[in-house]
Amino acid sequence: MNLLEIAKGGAITPESMYAGGQLRADAARKFINSVVAQNEFLKKITTHQSAKLKSQIDIWGLGEGKLVRVAGGTVPNNSQRARITPTVVSFDNLSVQLHTKILRSTLEDNKDNPNFEKETFETFSRGFGNDLLNLGINGVGDSGADFANLNKGWLQIAKDSNQVSKREFEDATPICDRLTSLIKGAKNIANDTVVLISKHDYTALQVELSAKNGGLSILLDGNARNILGVPLEVVPYMPNDIYMLTPLKNLFMSMTHTVVRDRWFDNDEAALKYRFEIFNDYEIVLKNQVSLAIKTQTP
Repeated sequence: MNLLEIAKGGAITPESMYAGGQLRADAARKFINSVVAQNEFLKKITTHQSAKLKSQIDIWGLGEGKLVRVAGGTVPNNSQRARITPTVVSFDNLSVQLHTKILRSTLEDNKDNPNFEKETFETFSRGFGNDLLNLGINGVGDSGADFANLNKGWLQIAKDSNQVSKREFEDATPICDRLTSLIKGAKNIANDTVVLISKHDYTALQVELSAKNGGLSILLDGNARNILGVPLEVVPYMPNDIYMLTPLKNLFMSMTHTVVRDRWFDNDEAALKYRFEIFNDYEIVLKNQVSLAIKTQTP
């Protein structure tokens, strides 16, 4: 039964609710993968899928300076054995929901489009992914009082951590100097480390550098894409005047296989309504590989 038939028929029956309610695990994975695949930034970070609301994962690593020399005919002693110690990462996946609707007039206008529902769900998936990224960047708490308090995002996690290197700059400090100071002050820089920056600040950097000798090509092409060899990653929803240095895979987004998708026709509003619900969380795995540069707060 297509959407228009459902709308004309009124309330959705169990037969027409082909994907209503909680999705099976395989369908939930497909939905999550679809949401992530349609967001360029979410594809670059680490997505952890779990069957539980509260979950833990162990990130294993050998560390550094583990090579030794053991004489022939002897066995390594305890101090020579490489001790693999895991970094335990915990997630408390919380509910986030998307409520939306399609008016009956819109259904009528698109009744000849056989791909309308597929295109509609793709739009919902993109919107869901954009909001998950926005929350991952700008979330400050988990009280549920408003959007920013649905979950704590990476910037707030970094601000709250005493393992993260933090630097401040004055409002008048040129962006190039801000970024240079951030990178020079970083404790750890891996091969895949980037600097997260807003589109506004990235554009301002191009203008700033174009004023230097030979800078016309930078202004025309916008091709200043790294500072001191560290790539700049322009991130949607990234606030201005704050910069985060981190490997992208160091940013985790957890999502459970519990995905709820409901749809029903509301006769009073003459609209087909949808409700999507997932449970997710955010975390930074290796906080000692993260650095922040933040504008000095004036009283």
